[in-house]
Amino acid sequence: MIEEVIGEKRIREKKFKMYKGHVKKWQILDDEVHDRDQVELLQAAVQAPLPEELEMYRDQSDKWFIGVVNNENTRLWRDAPLPSD
Repeated sequence: MIEEVIGEKRIREKKFKMYKGHVKKWQILDDEVHDRDQVELLQAAVQAPLPEELEMYRDQSDKWFIGVVNNENTRLWRDAPLPSD
C-alpha cells in the first residue's frame, strides 16, 4: 500500500522533500504574535539563535531530494559540502 498509494508519485519521479527538522521551533516567542524586536531581545538574552539565523537554517534545509535514496546521495543532500569537494 505504501509503495502503490503513498509513495507511488515519489518513486516514479524520484523527487521528494525529506524531513530535515523545523529550526523555527527553537524560537522562544512566536513571531506572528510578538514584535520582531521582542523576539530578538529574548533570543539574545538566553543566547539562542536569532530569527535571521533560524530563517537562514530553514532556507538551507528546505530543498528537494532528487534521485535514488542511498547512503552517498543522502550524505550529499544532508551535509554541507566539505572544502575538499
